[in-house]
Amino acid sequence: MANDAKPVVPTQGEITTSNAIHSVSFNVSGGNAIGFQSSFPTTIQWLNNGTSKISAKVVLSNIPDGLVVFETDGEDTPDEFYYEGNEVFNINGDLHDGNLQDQNNWAFYDNAQNNAYRSSQGLPASQYNGGKLALTSTGGTGLTTAPFSVGDIVNVQQTNLSPTNPQYNGQHTVLEKPDANTIVLDVAFGASTPVEGGAVNADAIVLTNFF
Repeated sequence: MANDAKPVVPTQGEITTSNAIHSVSFNVSGGNAIGFQSSFPTTIQWLNNGTSKISAKVVLSNIPDGLVVFETDGEDTPDEFYYEGNEVFNINGDLHDGNLQDQNNWAFYDNAQNNAYRSSQGLPASQYNGGKLALTSTGGTGLTTAPFSVGDIVNVQQTNLSPTNPQYNGQHTVLEKPDANTIVLDVAFGASTPVEGGAVNADAIVLTNFF
C-alpha cells in the first residue's frame, strides 16, 4: 500500500490474527480476561507516519456475585525513591536509639531454667514462665546489666559453635527480667550443660510517620 493510498478493508471472513491491525480476545490465557493487541506499528512500518486507535464496548452479563475487577500490572517502588520523617534518634556509642526498642549488645555468662535460677538467687518463682530459658551474667567475672526490657525482640548467638541446645540461637522475645543481670526468653529450657555463654543483641526499632 503506497502513501496516501486508500486502504482495502478485508471482509470479516478474510481477517486473521496475521493481518489484523488490532485484535480483541476474550479469556486470555484461560482466565476471565479481555485482551487488546495492536499490530499497527509493524503493519504500517513502510509508511512515514500514521496514527491508530482501538476501542471496544464491553457488555458484562450473568455475573453470579456481581463483582468485576479491572487490573493492571503492579510496579514495585523504585529503589531510588526515599522517604523523610520528622523525628531524630540519637546514636550512643555506635548504638542507635529507637522509639520502640533501642539497639543493644550484651554478653551472658550462662543459661539456666528460669525457676531454677530464681531459686538459686532467692527470688520468687515465676507463675507462668518457670520452664523457660534464662540467660544471665551472674556468676561471670564481668557482671553486666542486661540492657533489655520485657517485650524486646533479641537475637541470641552462643559462643560454642556446636552448642548443646542450638534452639537457643536465633530471634526470641524477652518475657521476664528476674533481676537486672538476667533475661527470660520465649523458648523452653533444654538440656542441662556446663557453662555456656554467648551474646545477645537487639536492633533498634522505630515507628514513625513518613511524608
